[in-house]
Amino acid sequence: MKFKDSMIMYKPNSPNIKIINRDVYLREVQDNDMRVKYKVLYPYWFSGRDGKYKGISAVESKMIIYVEAIHIIVRDKVDPVAVHKEFLNIDEYVDGLADDIMAP
Repeated sequence: MKFKDSMIMYKPNSPNIKIINRDVYLREVQDNDMRVKYKVLYPYWFSGRDGKYKGISAVESKMIIYVEAIHIIVRDKVDPVAVHKEFLNIDEYVDGLADDIMAP
């Protein structure tokens, strides 16, 4: 999926990270129990549809993905392998990887 369609959710100091299509997320959390479950498992989030990302170029989008991945790993102490594995769902992240590091 493209970054602009993504919803990146995670929990600091854990391996809990999930990246899904933002529209799918919004459909899934119609039920209040599901909303509570997501907030417990993934209390932090950001989306490629946030206004601050509107109109960014493909190069800027790729740069943002890598900067955010590093922030999640270093600042928030989310498991690096879990971050890499989930970020493989974002086209711009995959596009920037060397061919020999695709699989965790």
